[in-house]
Amino acid sequence: MSELALAAAAGILTVGLLAAIALGRFRTVHARLVGLTLIVGALPIAAVVLSGVVMFDMHADAVLIAVAIASSVVAIGGALLVTRSISRPLGELRASTTRVARGDFSTRVGPRGPAELSEVAAAFNEMTSRLEELSMGGFKPILDDPRLDADEKRETGRLILCSGKVYYDIVGHEAREESEGVAVARLEQLYPFPVAAYDELLSRYPSLTEVVWTQEEPQNMGAWRAIRHRLEEGLPAEVDLRYVGRPWRASPSEGYPTAHFLEQDRIAREALGAF
Repeated sequence: MSELALAAAAGILTVGLLAAIALGRFRTVHARLVGLTLIVGALPIAAVVLSGVVMFDMHADAVLIAVAIASSVVAIGGALLVTRSISRPLGELRASTTRVARGDFSTRVGPRGPAELSEVAAAFNEMTSRLEELSMGGFKPILDDPRLDADEKRETGRLILCSGKVYYDIVGHEAREESEGVAVARLEQLYPFPVAAYDELLSRYPSLTEVVWTQEEPQNMGAWRAIRHRLEEGLPAEVDLRYVGRPWRASPSEGYPTAHFLEQDRIAREALGAF
């Protein structure tokens, strides 16, 4: 029984040491998964060793050596297995989300050519104010889509309304160029709601079938709950109002950058009708 107790203590000590390393020293998510994998692998090995003590009357020295060897094998094998199956995909996902954060939704990693850089610069200039607009112009409660002319607006069937940074996520998305019959406008003044400017905006789109309010905040936060009734009041009966954004949540944050960028991509695609 003393040998059995010694073997059990050695097994528990080994598993506890692995647990301490996994949960105490490892800081990243995939490293913690490596440590947890080692713990899961060490438990059945410790059980096998204890069974050998009972069935074959193994000596304490042999038990300690067996536990040490088994733990080393599990550590090396588990680290290699988890590193290949988790670390590499996480690295690729981190690289792709970094490109998303820069506004590059393509699969290429290298720099863009001069022609594409010129197109990006031209699109950015359309989205921003010019110096004379800042010095001679005035505040506009609603900014219409600058890419569409009057004829294109008359044929547009979907109007995306948004406010703030999410506008650049939408117009800078790769699906924007492929979307047809879609306009993107910005609501710059939330309160008091610009009723007259909203009615004027809708009058430019006689073929509308839906207005899509898009926000990056959860549905129970942001501007949606404060202005929904205003958006509905100005719509004709045949035009639907739809919400695109995060669902109801207790926290405004995703809590993890990768999840945030993926959700931003989903919101932009759904608003543009790319799904």
